[in-house]
Amino acid sequence: MNWIRENKFIAGFLGFVIVAALGLGFLLWQAMGNFSAVDEAYNNQLDQLHGLQSQAPFPNQQNLKKYKEQDEELNAANTALQADLATHEFPLEPMTPEQFQDKLRTAVDEVAEKAKDNKITVPDRFAMGFDRYLTETPNRDAAAPLGRQLTAIEFIINELLDSRIDSISLISRTPLPEESGQKASKSSVVKHPFEITFISEQGRFRKVLNDVVSNSKQLYVVRLLQLKNQVDKSPPKVVANAAAPTDNHLKYIFGAEKLEVEMKLEVIDFVSPPAK
Repeated sequence: MNWIRENKFIAGFLGFVIVAALGLGFLLWQAMGNFSAVDEAYNNQLDQLHGLQSQAPFPNQQNLKKYKEQDEELNAANTALQADLATHEFPLEPMTPEQFQDKLRTAVDEVAEKAKDNKITVPDRFAMGFDRYLTETPNRDAAAPLGRQLTAIEFIINELLDSRIDSISLISRTPLPEESGQKASKSSVVKHPFEITFISEQGRFRKVLNDVVSNSKQLYVVRLLQLKNQVDKSPPKVVANAAAPTDNHLKYIFGAEKLEVEMKLEVIDFVSPPAK
């Protein structure tokens, strides 16, 4: 303590040096920590760069050009597919409300005449789900879409009549948005559901089903199919007083029953790609 009192200047200078050394040591320790963090971040970014450079394709101008070319090819293929799908549907023909009503009445008369000729039972004044338009015209925006829907449903009815089923008991359809003044869907694929119930022999039903799903005029999707056998009880194992069958009087026990068929279908419409 006496030395410090006697050498105040030297003691003060040494104290300053010690404090400065401690401060420099702290700053050096802090700088080393910052350097480690920066060095680690740099190495991480360098690893990411090496990873990008090793990927295929590497994001350079040449690969960007290839990507744009492939994107254009994909868009062209998608447009071609939409155009091809649009050919597998009945066309949307311009039509006034009065023209649609005339078309409907003609279709109703033709179906009734065909059913009569083929001895097929259909409901009285069978309008194929368009009953309200026998006495009133639709709004102008709905006329053309209704005309196309009528064509699609009439096609199925004719398939049933040509296959000579036994009877048609019911047909109902989901109204189009345009019938209530709404805008048509902007989706590229539009579905129009309808339901039909009929009675048929098994073989003729199979023909109808095959003809519907394999036709190239209009794409239909069978959304639901319910079959009910009209004979809901099995034949007896033993028939009392039954005469022995002869070759000319064989009777089928199974397979001759008729089916009550409930079929729910969707008419699929594809929106054509916009013209360029």
